[in-house]
Amino acid sequence: MSLVLLDRHEGLWSVTLNIPEKLNTISVEMSYELDAIFAEAESDAAIRALIITGSGRAFCAGGNLRPNEGVYDTPETPSMERLLGDYYRRVLRVRQLPVPTIASINGYALGAGLCLALACDVRFVATSAKLGFNFAKLGLHPGMGATYLLSRTVGYARAAELFFSGELFSAERALALGLVNRVFGDDELSDGVLAWARGVASGSLPVIRATKETLRAALHTDFEALLDREGREQASNFTTRDFQEGIRAVFEKRAPTFEDR
Repeated sequence: MSLVLLDRHEGLWSVTLNIPEKLNTISVEMSYELDAIFAEAESDAAIRALIITGSGRAFCAGGNLRPNEGVYDTPETPSMERLLGDYYRRVLRVRQLPVPTIASINGYALGAGLCLALACDVRFVATSAKLGFNFAKLGLHPGMGATYLLSRTVGYARAAELFFSGELFSAERALALGLVNRVFGDDELSDGVLAWARGVASGSLPVIRATKETLRAALHTDFEALLDREGREQASNFTTRDFQEGIRAVFEKRAPTFEDR
C-alpha cells in the first residue's frame, strides 16, 4: 500500500498522507515518497496548485523515527544529525514548489505534521481539528524547521508560548493566532479547499508563480530591493496577453480567461 496517495486533475494535485492507523505520522519511508512527489511537481509545467491532506481522523500527528524503521540502531548513532537533516529536507521540499501549496488540515496536526502544514503557503482547517507543537511534552527540541516557520508566521512571543507549553489548541485559536487562513466545518473542508484551489488555478500561472517567488524573497530582502523586483515583474507583464485579457475582463464585467502568456 502506498503511504502517500496522489491524485492529479486539471492541474490540481491532491496529496494524501495515507497511514490512518498511525494518524499519518511521517515515517522515513513516507518522507521518501513525499520527496519523489515534490520533485516531480517542481519540474511539471502543467501543475497549478498542490493540496496536502491526511486520511482518516488526522492530518499528520508528527514524525515517526523509531528504531524499527530500520534507519538507525540506537539514538546514539553518530550519523543521527545527518539522518534527521536529510529527513527534514525531504519533507520540507514542498517549500521549493513554484506553485501555491495548500494544507487542508482535516484533523490532528502535531509536531512535524504541523510543520509540514506551515511549510505550505496557506492553511485551511476543519473545526474539530486539534493542533500543537508538542515537542516539549516529548522531551524533544523542535525540529522540521519549526522554529523558523512558526516564528515567521505568528511572531516570536506567540511562537515561544506554543513551543514552551506544548499545549494543544483548537482551530479557532489557530485562526486567532494567524496560524491558519480559514476554518471550515468538518464536512465542508474538502469542498471548500478544492473550490479555493480551483479559483487559484484559474489565474495567470506565470503571475502566480512570480508572486510566490517575490513573497518568499520578502522574507530576507530589504524594502528597496523588493520595490525594484516588483517594478521588474510588473513591467514584464504589461505586454502579455494575460494582462490585456485581465483589463478587458474588468471593462466587460466578466471573469478573465487567461492563456498563461
